[in-house]
Amino acid sequence: MYFDWGPVVADRYGLSFSGLSAGECAAMGWTYETVGNSCYHLNWPTAWTAVSLGAGGSYNLGNMTGRTVSLSVIAGLPWGNWTGRWLTCRPPTVAPTGLARTCGAGGTSATITWNQVPGAVRYLPRLQGMTPAQCAANGLTLWTDNVTCYHNNWTSTSLTVAITPDTWHSFWVHAGDSVGDASVGLGFSCPSTAPPIPPPTAVTGSCSADGRTGTFSWTAPAGYTTFQTRVSTDGIGLLTNLVISGTDNNWVGTSKSFTTTPGRTYYYWVETKDPSRPGQNWSAYVGGSMTCPAALVPSVPTGLTASCSVTGSSGSVTFNWSPVTGATRYELTVGGTTFNTVSPSRVVNNLAVQSHSWSVRACNTAGCSAAASSIVTCAAPPPPAITLTATPSLIRSGDQARLTWSVTAPYPVRCILTGNGSSATFDYTTVGTSVNSPNPYLTTPISNSTNFTLTCSPNPAVAGVTSASASARVDVIPEQQEI
Repeated sequence: MYFDWGPVVADRYGLSFSGLSAGECAAMGWTYETVGNSCYHLNWPTAWTAVSLGAGGSYNLGNMTGRTVSLSVIAGLPWGNWTGRWLTCRPPTVAPTGLARTCGAGGTSATITWNQVPGAVRYLPRLQGMTPAQCAANGLTLWTDNVTCYHNNWTSTSLTVAITPDTWHSFWVHAGDSVGDASVGLGFSCPSTAPPIPPPTAVTGSCSADGRTGTFSWTAPAGYTTFQTRVSTDGIGLLTNLVISGTDNNWVGTSKSFTTTPGRTYYYWVETKDPSRPGQNWSAYVGGSMTCPAALVPSVPTGLTASCSVTGSSGSVTFNWSPVTGATRYELTVGGTTFNTVSPSRVVNNLAVQSHSWSVRACNTAGCSAAASSIVTCAAPPPPAITLTATPSLIRSGDQARLTWSVTAPYPVRCILTGNGSSATFDYTTVGTSVNSPNPYLTTPISNSTNFTLTCSPNPAVAGVTSASASARVDVIPEQQEI
């Protein structure tokens, strides 16, 4: 039960209720007077500053259904005369029924009507979908959310407003009396004289074989390129549990893909949109549903290849295979050791210089495929390839010769040149071919015919690779012979 009173010049009020028990009065913290059976408070509200001069007041007794209670009020500054009223509490007002809207010509106005509610002393219509200027032009007040237009004391059971054609509006109305209110609402738009926007046709959808991607497509009406697309897990046209929504209000194209969960059903729909039309600028929606298959075990990998490079005493192998649809990872097994990878390629280092059996399986949440197997051999690279030339190869005793050579190897080498009683060491760190020209090696004076030998080995050593040698002979002409 709710009492209120109008403003007077007062800084406090005295309140006296009749019809309450002594226990109810004590629970309120007020004083109960047995003479007259009244419950009173002579300093309401308790903080004097809470009442502005000239302001009214109010008091809510709470639920008093079926009770009859009177309130007498006296205003202070100074105390005046008591005034009062008896009230019988009745159930709260019910919501209006029969809510309907009628559109005016061209969709520029709408009249909303509802049935009279017994006991209602006012109605509170509220409307969304208007601009602030329209709100003011219709005699309504703009709420602080800058969206809702309202009237707090409407006495009629109809409301006519000027609106924008083809624009969606939300309307609801409260029926109120001195004990509360109840409301009901509806959504509506009023069509203009423009022809309706045609919906898309031939709308179809399907899921990928792995159940992880959904795609729906449609045929665009002639002259239209923009669409609104939606996908929900609840049903066609239901704006709950949307998978794609607001970002697709202006989709250009005739197909749309989205991420799905295997084994789940999705509902999709599409509307043609005309961005140049004011107000409601989309067609009716057309759609369907798709149930994505549960995850399937991937196929066995194919296209297996492997290559090994040997450095020092071990090999490094690059394993490759073709991607498998639906696979989220792969299990690569080499010599009893298993490696997990998400890509169809993996490098494994520090393998022995020998043949290795290897296999790979494609896996996802449903399990792993059978294994595809192959063999890769880590073989030692070839020994160095060497050429050695002596110029001239025929000399007088005591003359010198020039030695030139080339060394080709897929690793750094160390070469030792021997002959004519001496030796020299040469290191080549560049992989490939190394030569000592244009600065050939000049021998010491040669007295007798001599074989020169260049021996080259991997540096550092490479497993399985031996040294290699090349020789060049220099002959000395005897003293008694003429050249």
